[in-house]
Amino acid sequence: MKKFYILFIFCFCLIPLNIRAMSKTETVYSTLDYDGTVKKTTINTKLSNIEKGDIVDYSRLDNIRNLNGNEKFSRESSKITWKSTGKDIYYQGVVNDSLPIKVSVRYYLNGEEIDPNKIKGKSGSIKIVFNLENTDYNYDYNMYVPYVVDITGTFNNKNNSNFYVSNGKSVSLGEKTVCTAIAAPGLYENTRISELSGLDRVEITYDTTKYEKNEFHFVITPKLLSKVDLNKLDEVDSKLSNVNALSDGTNQLVSGSSELHNGMIQFDEGLTALNEGLKSALEGSGELTNGLYEVNRGTNSLSSLTVLVDRLYETYKSNLQLLEGIESGATEQQLIAGINKATDEKNELENNLLQVNAGILQLEQLGELDEEQTIQLNTLRYQKEQLEAGIHQYENGIAEAQANLAMLPGAKYKILGANEVISQVLCGILGVEDMSYVNDDVIAMFKENIYKLVGGVNSLYEGSGKLNSGLQELYNGSSKLIEGSKKLENGTSTLNEGLNKLNREGISKIVDLSNQVSNYSSKIKVLSKLSKDYSGYASDNSNNTLFIYKLS
Repeated sequence: MKKFYILFIFCFCLIPLNIRAMSKTETVYSTLDYDGTVKKTTINTKLSNIEKGDIVDYSRLDNIRNLNGNEKFSRESSKITWKSTGKDIYYQGVVNDSLPIKVSVRYYLNGEEIDPNKIKGKSGSIKIVFNLENTDYNYDYNMYVPYVVDITGTFNNKNNSNFYVSNGKSVSLGEKTVCTAIAAPGLYENTRISELSGLDRVEITYDTTKYEKNEFHFVITPKLLSKVDLNKLDEVDSKLSNVNALSDGTNQLVSGSSELHNGMIQFDEGLTALNEGLKSALEGSGELTNGLYEVNRGTNSLSSLTVLVDRLYETYKSNLQLLEGIESGATEQQLIAGINKATDEKNELENNLLQVNAGILQLEQLGELDEEQTIQLNTLRYQKEQLEAGIHQYENGIAEAQANLAMLPGAKYKILGANEVISQVLCGILGVEDMSYVNDDVIAMFKENIYKLVGGVNSLYEGSGKLNSGLQELYNGSSKLIEGSKKLENGTSTLNEGLNKLNREGISKIVDLSNQVSNYSSKIKVLSKLSKDYSGYASDNSNNTLFIYKLS
C-alpha cells in the first residue's frame, strides 16, 4: 500500500488549461492473447476545435478511413490535409510500430506454472502474474517515458474467492468481484526509490472451484506527470539550500564551543575563547532564526493539503450520487427517454425534408422560372440544407446517447473503482480504517490539527528571535564572567559534546536527506518534461494519447 501512495503523489497533477486551438487525441486499441502476445492494434484519432477549410494533420497511419463523416483527405507522406466542414473528425488506421508497454502473462495452478489453455475447468489456487516492460527509453535523458497503467479484471463470485491483488485492490460487488491495480514500469529505474521497485509487476491470486478465462483491460497514459508544478519543485530546491546553511552554522557552533572549552582550561585564554564562542553561537542563532523562517514558510504550504482532502471527499460523495442514479435505473431511463424524444424530433425533420424536396422538384419541373419562383426555389434549397444539417446532428446525438447507454453497466464498476482509490487515499491521509469513519466533523478536525501545527511552528520561529536577543545580551556581558570561568569549564565541555552529538546524529542526517530529496526533485522535473513533451504514438502532434489493451 505504501507503493500505491508514493505513486499517487508522483502522479498528482494540475487541471490542464482549455486553449482554443485544434486538439488531437489518439486512442490506441490493442487486443492481446492470454500470454500477452499482441494480436491486433488499431488507432482511432479525433480532431476537434477545427474550422472549415483545409486542416493539416500529421500521421504515420496506414489504411486511414473516416469513421463518422464524409470529409475527404489528401496525403503527402505523413502530411494529411482534410477538407473540414467545421465538425470533429474521427478517423481510424493501423501502424506497424511496437507498443510502448510490453505485457507478458504467466499462469500458475497450485504453485506450478501451467498453459492457460489447459487450465479451463480446473480447481485450486490460481496465480496470474502480469510483467510489464517499458520499451520507450529516452536516450537524451537516459530515462524511460513515465507511463502509468491501470489493470482491471472482473471475476464471477460463484466459483472464485479469496482474492489478493498486489499494487491494487479487489472489490466484491455481489455476484462479481472487480480487481484493479496500478503499475508504472520504468519508474523505479528512473528514480531508484526502493518503494517503487515492484511497480512493473502485478499479481492476482484467488481460489477457484472451476477456472474460467477472464478478460483484463489495461488503460495506459503517459500524461499524468505533464502538469506537475515545477515552480513548487524550484521552491523546494531553494529551501533545501538553506539546509547547507544550517549545517554550516552548526559546524560553526561546534567549532566555537570546542574553542570555548579548551580556552577555559587556561584563565587568560579561557575568557578570550568564551567571547569568541559566544560570538559564534550568536551567529549560529541568527542562521537558526533564518532557517526556522524558511521552515515556517514551508509548513504554511500544508494548508494546500486541506484543500486536497476537501476535493477528494466532495468527489467521493458525488460518485455515490452517480452510483445511486445508475443502480436505481434513473440514469438509464433518462437516456432512453432522451433517445426516444430525439428520434421523434428527427422523424419530424425528415417529414419536413420530404415536403421541401417535393416543393423543389415541383419548381424545377416548371423549367424557366420568374423572379418570385426563383426566390422561392432558393429558399426551399436553403431550408433543405438546414433540415439535412439538423437531421445529421440528431443522428450523431442519438448515436452518442446509445453508446453512453451501452457503456452504462461498465460505468458503475469504474465509479466504484475510482471511489475505492479515493477512499484509500483519504483514509491514509486521515489515519482511519475505512470511510465509515470519515465525515464532515473528521475532515474539520483534520484541518484544525493542520492549522495548529502551522501555529506551533510560527511560535517556534518567534521564540528563536527571543533566543537570538538573549544570546546578544549574554555576549555583551561575557566580560563580567571572569570570576566564574572555572565553573563554566564543565558547562562548556557539556555544550561541546551536545553540539557534536547534534551535528553527528541530527544535522548530518538532515543534510544527507536534503541531498537525496534534491536528487529526486531533479528527476521529477525530467519525468514531467518527458510526459509533457510526449506527442503521440502514430504521430508527432497529438495533445493526448491513451492506450487501451484488452487481454482475452
